[in-house]
Amino acid sequence: ARWRSDGQLELLGRLDTQIKLRGFRVEPAEIEAALVREDAIAQAAVAAHRRGTDTELVAYVVADRPLAPGALRARLRERLPGYMVPARIVQVERLPVTANGKLDRARLPAPGVDEAAAGVRPASTPLE
Repeated sequence: ARWRSDGQLELLGRLDTQIKLRGFRVEPAEIEAALVREDAIAQAAVAAHRRGTDTELVAYVVADRPLAPGALRARLRERLPGYMVPARIVQVERLPVTANGKLDRARLPAPGVDEAAAGVRPASTPLE
């Protein structure tokens, strides 16, 4: 917060990464720790993204092999409360970092359509 020149107190927001989601306070670091316990995942970052009028958790993971988001979410449900399970899991080549080597949350890519959740069948031939 800061005092403005007109004497009003202006609230600038949080300095930590805590997210308030549907009445719950969520620490992304807890979800990230659960994600990196998976064998294939080397790094993870969790952020909140707006989708229409709703806010959802999106997990960004760096893994050494392709992951099945649905199966990964099912394993996370065994370790985390339901409201902490990311709605989307995006596999990225690497997480964006600042010049100081810290995670740059502002440069995380916007999540695309989760094809498995949307019921989209992948192409079965190169032409298709």
